[in-house]
Amino acid sequence: MDPIVLDGASLTPAAVVRVAREGAPVELAPVARGRNEAARHAVEVLLARGDELYGASTGVGPLREHRVGEGDRAEHQLSLLRSHACGAGREVPEELVRAAMATRANQLGAGGAGVSDGLLDALVDALNAGDIPATRELGSLGTGDLTALADIGLALVEGGRVQLGPRDGLAFMSSNAVTIAHAAMLVVDAAALLDRWLTVAALSFEAAGADPVVLDPRVHAGRHLPGQVAVAARMCELLAGVDGRTRAPTTPLVQDPYPFRALPQ
Repeated sequence: MDPIVLDGASLTPAAVVRVAREGAPVELAPVARGRNEAARHAVEVLLARGDELYGASTGVGPLREHRVGEGDRAEHQLSLLRSHACGAGREVPEELVRAAMATRANQLGAGGAGVSDGLLDALVDALNAGDIPATRELGSLGTGDLTALADIGLALVEGGRVQLGPRDGLAFMSSNAVTIAHAAMLVVDAAALLDRWLTVAALSFEAAGADPVVLDPRVHAGRHLPGQVAVAARMCELLAGVDGRTRAPTTPLVQDPYPFRALPQ
């Protein structure tokens, strides 16, 4: 199976589903690796000149005024992962964890976090090896998927795949990767359901002998609504070659019932 190339910019919902449900491997593009290395170098420069860097040279939250010495930073990052790996509720389905791992690797390849190369490689390698950590649905605070990503990051460390850099723990879990991955999968599922629904609608047109003139693209183009235009076009494809007036009513109808006429809207 061809790998999904993660370049930090072009990952699609369909590609996420291939990783999640079909087990497609992932591969980090050189441009993505270069962006992450540049961001990591920027972090190293800031720390080397003694700048305060939240979560790396300082604690987090109420402990942000606490200073973390250079020799304690790796342990501090591990402590952050451990303290946030506290989810509750049902286990997240494995396919969603796979999708989240691919999504997070792609995000890191965009260059905004600057994690160590070892962490990025460990994430990709674990995903390709089928080493999928368990995590739970509930427990994150604020805007990020902190608990789920802490579970994943902690599994990479405890599995011996990586040693954390001075900001890796916080950088890794500060993301909505699980939510975004879930949304990507739902988009693909919704598109498939919509097409099935349109197939049923086309069969209803044929069964009722409804006139497909209401699907004329000129009518829908005038409304400037892309969804409406797309639905009407798909219905025309499904009804191509079908005689829309197959019924023989005793009294001809001036127009079909409203549900047929308003379907594209």
